[in-house]
Amino acid sequence: MRGLCEAHNAKHIFQISSQRKGGPGCTTFLCLNNGEVEGFLKAAEADFEADFTLHPRPVVTLHAPFGQSPQDVEDTQKRSPFEIYQEGLQAIGAVSGLLSYAALGAIIVWVGLYTNSVSLLVAAMLIAPFAGPAMNLALTGARGDRVMIQRSLGRYIGAVVTSVVTAFLLSILIGQEQATTEMIAAGKVSAVAVFLPLVAGAAGALNLVQSQRDSLVSGAAVGVLVAAALAPPAGNLGMSMAIGERVLALNSLYILVLQVVAINLSGGLVFYFHGVRPQQALYERGRLSVTRGSFATTSLLLVTLLFFQFQGSPSLQRSSREQSLAAEIRGQVENNHRLQLLKLEVDFLPTQKGESADKGIYIQASVLDRENRDKQAVKQLVEKEVSRLLKLKQPGHTTFFDLTVVDA
Repeated sequence: MRGLCEAHNAKHIFQISSQRKGGPGCTTFLCLNNGEVEGFLKAAEADFEADFTLHPRPVVTLHAPFGQSPQDVEDTQKRSPFEIYQEGLQAIGAVSGLLSYAALGAIIVWVGLYTNSVSLLVAAMLIAPFAGPAMNLALTGARGDRVMIQRSLGRYIGAVVTSVVTAFLLSILIGQEQATTEMIAAGKVSAVAVFLPLVAGAAGALNLVQSQRDSLVSGAAVGVLVAAALAPPAGNLGMSMAIGERVLALNSLYILVLQVVAINLSGGLVFYFHGVRPQQALYERGRLSVTRGSFATTSLLLVTLLFFQFQGSPSLQRSSREQSLAAEIRGQVENNHRLQLLKLEVDFLPTQKGESADKGIYIQASVLDRENRDKQAVKQLVEKEVSRLLKLKQPGHTTFFDLTVVDA
């Protein structure tokens, strides 16, 4: 055993049992580097019949003199595609547990959104079980396994629907009538919203590809990142449907679909370029055409969603519009009238419940007047200046001001 494990960073220990007809049995232990697993399995499958038991364990080898072991340590190799996909297969199952955790996570999300508690939203991300189905779908897509894609997608949809329905029923049961501050904030879409799921998918896949001692980030932390992209919009969708907030529900649905598609695309690409591809050792069910179709479909969906965001309803860019308009107002006021904006908040408000067009703009600001002029005159000056700017930038909108003038 010791002689077989002299390669640096060996991680896999194989127990191989074989028996010839009418002859004695034989058990062999073999220690391999991660990069050698695929080639060994292909050769073993073609040359002889045997039962294989895989023991994925980190192995640190020592060579005399042992005092030089720090200099002998090399970079830890990534996991073999065989091990990555094998763990993915083992993770598909226990549907009842998955749906139970989805419902429990949705309850905490609902409480957090209903009570405007950010800490509860963070707590919900710790138990929301979206990371497993998300990574399984990306993994099987890269592998081109049609059967496992269908199973992974079914689990994924089941977990999301469970979260949405749970939040919906809780809002109906409690008699909720109005959207809370956190619900409105969670329903805002930014022009850069796509970056969160792209990073979450890549980080989740990278965590599964790396070896145990090579991963600087725990799997739980990556799971929270994936859940952060999916749990709040799922809960917000159910709550918005329950209280009849059509615009908020549509925005939440868009965010949810965007997260699912982007996570799947970035995670699948990471798996593919790390060697998880069709027709590998011991698994011949994958097809290259399925892999290509999976990536093509996901890419087309993502491009369509982004096109709809930037060419469709302005509410899908609401957060970015508010930030951009706030920057223009700040520059206009401070540069022209020797006034300093101490605080500025810009919000687009629907005129009535359920309407899709943001026709109202609410501006809350505190202005520092360096020359100690008449406060009423300064307020009128700022309102006039901002209204003139908004007529150019946002025609057809009604502006509501809440201005406070502070003397220098």
